[in-house]
Amino acid sequence: SLAGWIFDRFNISEGARKTILDTIRSSKPNTNGYDIELSAPDTVAEIKCNIPINAGRVYGSAQRNGLRKDIEGLLAGKSKSSKNADKSFKLLGLYDTPEVRAATEHFVKNLPANLNQKLIIEPQQGKALDDQHVYIVFVK
Repeated sequence: SLAGWIFDRFNISEGARKTILDTIRSSKPNTNGYDIELSAPDTVAEIKCNIPINAGRVYGSAQRNGLRKDIEGLLAGKSKSSKNADKSFKLLGLYDTPEVRAATEHFVKNLPANLNQKLIIEPQQGKALDDQHVYIVFVK
């Protein structure tokens, strides 16, 4: 679903879509690096399938730590990735449910300011993305 969002957002051609999907499908779930790495447009993405604990509207501590680690990895880069995150669009794909949205809002507002100000939740269509922020995208 996040690949579909990328295709729509960046107007990726049908031929390139197939190549990108083949690359995504061929990577193993626990491969080092990012979940999605693209050259055109230069993009790195992490996908999290976190559902708030106890059917609630906040993430548990392990979930918060994992999300924070992924955000920091998107911003600072990963030593086990060939991609230079500094020059890439950075996406964090989250499962779209009311509970996940509520938990994400709670999580983001409780992050330290240096991370909070680097996040943009659901970038507006038509507004250009930059390589200085992590864009949180909700997908089904």
